[in-house]
Formats: sequence, C-alpha cells, structure tokens
Amino acid sequence: SNVTGWQMQRIVEVTKQMGYNPFISLQQQYNLVSRSSELEAFQVCKLNGMGVLPWSPLKGGFLTGKVKRGEDPKEGRLGWVAEDTKRKMQAAPSMADISEQNWATLETLEKIAITKGKTIPQVSLRWLLQKSVVSSVIIGATKMTQMEDNLGAGNGWELTDEEMVELDAVSKPDIPYPYEM
Repeated sequence: SNVTGWQMQRIVEVTKQMGYNPFISLQQQYNLVSRSSELEAFQVCKLNGMGVLPWSPLKGGFLTGKVKRGEDPKEGRLGWVAEDTKRKMQAAPSMADISEQNWATLETLEKIAITKGKTIPQVSLRWLLQKSVVSSVIIGATKMTQMEDNLGAGNGWELTDEEMVELDAVSKPDIPYPYEM
C-alpha cells in the first residue's frame, strides 16, 4: 500500500519476472479529498487487472459532515489532532489543511445526501463504491452506529451519473505538469 505509479508498475514487473502470483489489489488512501492516486497508481491497477481497496475513505472523519467550518472538532481523530496539530497525518488532517475546495466538496455531499435521504458518509462511500477501480472500501468505524451507517452505502441504491460527475468536478485535484498537457 501507499505507492506511487512507478513503484506499483515496478512491483508488477518484478512479480512477473520472479514467477510469483500477481498482486490482485492495492490499498491506497482514496476519498473525495485525496484523489492524486488517480493520476498514476490507479492507471497501473487498471492496466494490470488489480482492484483498489481505499483506506481513510472519510478522511479521518472530515467527510462525515460532523465538522463545521470555523469550529475546532471536539471528538474523533480530527478532535485529537485539533488538540495538538503535530499529530496530523494523512488519515487525520489538521483543520488548517482543509481547503475551500474540501469545504465545497462537503457542501455538495450534504446537498446530495439530503436529496437522496442518505447520510453524508453514505454518499462519500457510495462515490467510492461506484468507481470502476474500487473493489471494496476499508472502513474504520469506532462505534457500532457508524458501522451500521457506513454499511448503508452499499445497500440497494446508487448515485446518478449526474451526481457522480458533480462530485468528481467539485473534488477534482489540481493536475500538475506534465499531466495537464
């Protein structure tokens, strides 16, 4: 897990050269706030028939809608980081690292959740489940109510193509050189 595209391709090549069974999945951080793996690592997965198992699908709780703009979180991983920002990490960002684009993404999630009669976490997780490269999602619930809510992302409903496009657009990462060419 946690590899760049060239590293993933090298793993695929060495595995073939050594005659080992091929890798079938990649664990990688992937969510509506962290999409950089789409540029390379996921392309290698697609080319080699590998599925992706996203970790931190709710970005440490940010994509649950529990955190409000201008307020320090009081609980969960984000609350723990708010107490001491030196604790920040990929799975638990500091609120100072949350961009305007991230807030816009959260607002879009909330709008879609209300329209669908679902929760914000369910819409976040459903977006992942509808990505062609995603095989399943690694959830990290700390309470049974969270687990039950998260499981509701996979039961009998889908985001429309328009909702997927809207979420893709609002959360689109900056595309660095040379990808933008």
